[in-house]
Amino acid sequence: MKTTWFSGRLAALMAAGLIVLGGLSAGCSDDEGGGTTGPEPTKITVEEIIFNPKSLGPGDTLRVTAVVTSSSQNVGDPVDYSWTSSGGVFLETNKASVRWVAPLQSAVYSVTVSAKNDANTSTRTDGVFVGQGDPFIAERAGELFPVPSGVTVYYTSAPESEEDGLIIRRKEGAVDAAPFGTEHRGRQFSFDRSRTLAAHMFVERNPLKLSVLYDDLQSAVRDTIMRDRRPYPQRANYFQWPTVSANGQFVCFEGGLLDQTAPPEQGGVDTFAVYLYHFPSHTAQRATFWGNNDGPRVSNCFFPSVSSDNRHLVFVSDRGGSTVWEYYALPINGTTVTTDTIPDAIVRLTDTGGQMASGTAVPPGRLQTEWHPGSLPILAVIGADGKLRLVTTDGSAAVLITAPGKVTDIRWSPNEPLLAAAITDTDGTNRIHQVSVSGETAVITAADAGDKIANLAWSPDGELLIYAVTRGSDVWYEMFDFGGSTGLTKPVRISPATVSTSRAKAYGPPLQVLRPSWQAAGRMAYLFFLDESTPRVVSVDLSGIGD
Repeated sequence: MKTTWFSGRLAALMAAGLIVLGGLSAGCSDDEGGGTTGPEPTKITVEEIIFNPKSLGPGDTLRVTAVVTSSSQNVGDPVDYSWTSSGGVFLETNKASVRWVAPLQSAVYSVTVSAKNDANTSTRTDGVFVGQGDPFIAERAGELFPVPSGVTVYYTSAPESEEDGLIIRRKEGAVDAAPFGTEHRGRQFSFDRSRTLAAHMFVERNPLKLSVLYDDLQSAVRDTIMRDRRPYPQRANYFQWPTVSANGQFVCFEGGLLDQTAPPEQGGVDTFAVYLYHFPSHTAQRATFWGNNDGPRVSNCFFPSVSSDNRHLVFVSDRGGSTVWEYYALPINGTTVTTDTIPDAIVRLTDTGGQMASGTAVPPGRLQTEWHPGSLPILAVIGADGKLRLVTTDGSAAVLITAPGKVTDIRWSPNEPLLAAAITDTDGTNRIHQVSVSGETAVITAADAGDKIANLAWSPDGELLIYAVTRGSDVWYEMFDFGGSTGLTKPVRISPATVSTSRAKAYGPPLQVLRPSWQAAGRMAYLFFLDESTPRVVSVDLSGIGD
């Protein structure tokens, strides 16, 4: 039996599932002067430090409570408490529940409590973030794209229709401005690593036309990569999902070459191919043709990307025409890609037996992928089976990560060859694992029971990891000190919990995300909130963490 003692916040602790069985200062007294004593004292443990509120601004006062447990009630053996911290001022230091006045400087501070009885002394240290979010984008905030050099941030302004989106440029102290005015409406935005070149899909109405556009954001020069020019009433071809290579020299995208007169259910034959565009030669090349005239044996290809070393065009395809989807690659030579009409040009990168992308739908569900941020040609992929695979273009077999459970999110560290992966383990617990390029895994941290972890985001120096936590309808952000600069091994909450509104849900994916972003230089983090009429963003200065 484990007995829990605490002071204050009865309702909160009972809601957390803690059962109160006794008090350390209660019990027997020797009022007749006899020699009778209680049972031998048993060891105590400080199980948890509870902060109320869990997120506070500089100078705020909060209640800090120690949760102490033991295997028995320890009748007649009171506990002595002692509190210390790396900053701020305690208004009391000798109680189980005390008040702490936060410092005026934003940082993560360590709070330590020591609990002592006749059997032992137990000590615990937890961290609390002191900081305040400043308004950054007041409404209609979509995905953020901070520029590595400077304070410019591009972002998609998300209306209530996922077919539209306006990319805006925000500079420190300046009014938002669209790089191409109102002509920059579209969706499926992608950028190079320097955020100077971008591509996106543009939708024209009446009649429906889909185009892929390429933009030089520094000179405001635009190039139309591909545009469907077939006249109405012929079916419009679909060109979409443009992805810019890390060096900005290539844009790959998919094209739905639809039967001009009839859809497949009426006997028409639709083909889905992938393309590669080269900048600055402004040439677009179709890469896949295999089975183009074989009717039902047409090989459909989707979701292309360019490898980290810019040497391969990688995509998902069902080469057998039986909707068994795997990853394939074609070599890029200079400014062009070798097409699959060349014998032995295409290489299969995975062999999952249909587990990579499931179902018979065309196209299959879009997979979550991320290329290694350096030059290693390694693609991390979450398959339809919830498993994580590391796919390489160097000819070696894909590595299947054997950690138990379902992988829900992945992010490469910016300065180490390792991956952070959010995994819902077989016991239902959400944990973040670190994964090496050779497939070894280790647990970084675990969420509380019932909490869900998603939307991982590394700081530019790879020291801090921010992610969103969901508990019921509440959402907040936590930070984990991966580099160890604070000495804290437990995540720290850096935002209050908010509840999304029904109207905010209309700004859903792909235009609205909850993934935090970081300013490329320094430690300015941008956090999304859905607690008002439209999604908004606040900036949080984390530069004092670990100093």
